[in-house]
Amino acid sequence: REYLIGTGINVNQKNFGSILTAGSLSAYAGTEIDCSSLLIHIVKVIDANLHLIETLEFNRIYELWKSSTKMIGKYIDIEHNGLTFKSIQIIDLPADGTIELFINDSKKCFTSGEISILAIEA
Repeated sequence: REYLIGTGINVNQKNFGSILTAGSLSAYAGTEIDCSSLLIHIVKVIDANLHLIETLEFNRIYELWKSSTKMIGKYIDIEHNGLTFKSIQIIDLPADGTIELFINDSKKCFTSGEISILAIEA
């Protein structure tokens, strides 16, 4: 079997129309991004780590991703069941794909689609 995996990256896009939750790398970085350099960097990183996929080392891939994310410990504003919660701390990003938040004086895990992240505090 052969598989094709695709992803999209908003690099220098500034206008997202009615999509309120979208962003781009240039908006995050505060400067225009050279798309050719970005593509070369992505290909090099994939090439350097392809062996992890080939040898089915998915736990190692997760560990590398988790150690590189800067989201754990950050405070976010979220919407859940029509209610807005402000300054909610991200406690963990478990391997099962959930997000663990400290909300209403307790830790709670949410799956994709259960919450919307409205803002990330710097």
